[in-house]
Amino acid sequence: MSQEDPTSLPASVDSLRQLVLRLQQETAAAQKKAAAARREAAVEKARVAELLSTVASQKAQLERNERTIRDLLAALKGKTRERIDPNQLLFDRGELEQLIEERAAEEGEEPRRPRRGRVSRGPGGGRRRQSSHSDARRIP
Repeated sequence: MSQEDPTSLPASVDSLRQLVLRLQQETAAAQKKAAAARREAAVEKARVAELLSTVASQKAQLERNERTIRDLLAALKGKTRERIDPNQLLFDRGELEQLIEERAAEEGEEPRRPRRGRVSRGPGGGRRRQSSHSDARRIP
């Protein structure tokens, strides 16, 4: 077989056999490489799917954590009337009353107890009288 003309075939049978064998070996090697590449591609595809699943679950967990942090910060800051003092979380009501009594005993004072019952609203507290120049009328 001449190297200048790729379409020419060798004239002898032995040369043709050698050419066929060499081409069969090259074809078998190429098929093995292709099969290995397909297996590797399948493994990589599975790996990509696993990584995408992990990323999705991590994103979901991150969003849940961020939502929890926002909720906790909102509870900590809260509305002005409903603020939570982090120091108050250390004691319950009984412990606080006991601490107040102990401090008052140390200072020699009578402990102040919270008043129960009606709370005074100060002078003029409660409902206000209507002014005489009001447009409001009584409904029978």
